Amino acid sequence: AQLGGAGGTLASAVVLSDPATARELPAAFAAQLALAAPAAPWHVERRPVTRLGDALVAVTDALGVIAADVATASRTEIGELSEGVGGGSSAMPQKRNPAASVLVRSAALRAPQLAATLHLAAAGAVDERPDGAWHAEWPALRELLRVALGAARTAAALTAGLVVDLDAVARTLALSDGLIVAERLSAELAPLIGADTVAAAIAGATTGGDLRTLLEAPLAARGLRVDLDDLLDPARYLGLAAAFNTLPALAERFRVIAWDLPGHGDAPSPAAPFTVGELADAVADLIRAHGGHALYAGVSLGGATGLELLLRHPGLVDAAAIVASGALLATPESWHERAATVRAQSTSALIIGSAQRWFAPESMAREPELSGRLLHALQDADDEGYAACCEALAAYDVSARLGEIDTPVLALWGRHDQVAPEAKARQIAEGVADGRAAVIEDAAHLPPAEQPAATAAALIAFLTPHARKAQP
Repeated sequence: AQLGGAGGTLASAVVLSDPATARELPAAFAAQLALAAPAAPWHVERRPVTRLGDALVAVTDALGVIAADVATASRTEIGELSEGVGGGSSAMPQKRNPAASVLVRSAALRAPQLAATLHLAAAGAVDERPDGAWHAEWPALRELLRVALGAARTAAALTAGLVVDLDAVARTLALSDGLIVAERLSAELAPLIGADTVAAAIAGATTGGDLRTLLEAPLAARGLRVDLDDLLDPARYLGLAAAFNTLPALAERFRVIAWDLPGHGDAPSPAAPFTVGELADAVADLIRAHGGHALYAGVSLGGATGLELLLRHPGLVDAAAIVASGALLATPESWHERAATVRAQSTSALIIGSAQRWFAPESMAREPELSGRLLHALQDADDEGYAACCEALAAYDVSARLGEIDTPVLALWGRHDQVAPEAKARQIAEGVADGRAAVIEDAAHLPPAEQPAATAAALIAFLTPHARKAQP
């Protein structure tokens, strides 16, 4: 926001009031409009305008990619996707045109040129009253806002009604005759029959040979029995795809707001010690800032924070899922010991122990990238932030207060969790007024990471009946 007067010096404000009041005027004006206050009034500072334009173009770029993918995959010869409504063709009644995708794609093609006009006008913003630059800038910005808003609204309707033809997807995958999993074959069979042998089989399949037959012979010659059905099935080679779908699965039904523990992720290192209750107070402030009511789900310390939230702020949360947590977690002595270890040796000293506690048997071997990413996150955590979290848990115990909670609670535990096993979940479920417990199979202390689909399904089934409209 700017309010600098004719020359950008606030001279008129000084005449009408006094220098001190004039100095405060731009900030007060900006606050009323919920805008940032400039360090000094300057009419030809156009970066806020170009930044807004660039952000709008980034949005339309992303939406344009979605639209292009839908338009391509909805062609008759592919037929994997189709828009839910509209798009009928009078000349070819068997065809459904991707009408919404066309509109979004059109917006994505127009937006960059409008943003280019903003940058051109910014470069030509001379003196205090640019002669022509402003006049070119505002029509372009208004049109860019309209284009981006229309594209976003159309894309939201497009994705909400998108239809996936699984049979068509399967037919497309089958066209490769197994070659689509060549990467997996090289990784898993090369140690058994040699990289050259695998490469030769793949090369033979590309020229018309049967990949299964080409692989069976060298495996049989070495007396090896390998489940080729599993190896050649694309559905068995998904990597971290399920992990990428956890939050989107929740976001389809809820507005998801995440928060980081002190010293974790993007959160700064704590300036002073804190309690789990104080974490709950901070979450309560976050909820109030986003509308005043919420559904809650938290894992481990996040689950403990959820129980404190229900106790300290009754009525603020309509339902809570407490995952891999408990009313009391380990002993105070063990938490103090862990805090001391981290301060002396860093979080790197916890990697081996955490790997053993966090993951179900064979999980690390099955998903090495996932486990590696989570352990790296632990290693990257701020040492003081992690130690402070340990000390907060040392002072945490709400076992005697569970009966005060009348909010519906789901206590989820991983089948192999040694930190918060079944007994912890059942203590919560049986201690609160309206509680239930459920298990996530093939998971230990991090069910949302190890079994994201099962965890998301359990959360959705529990939380959906308690959701309000526009609720985070």
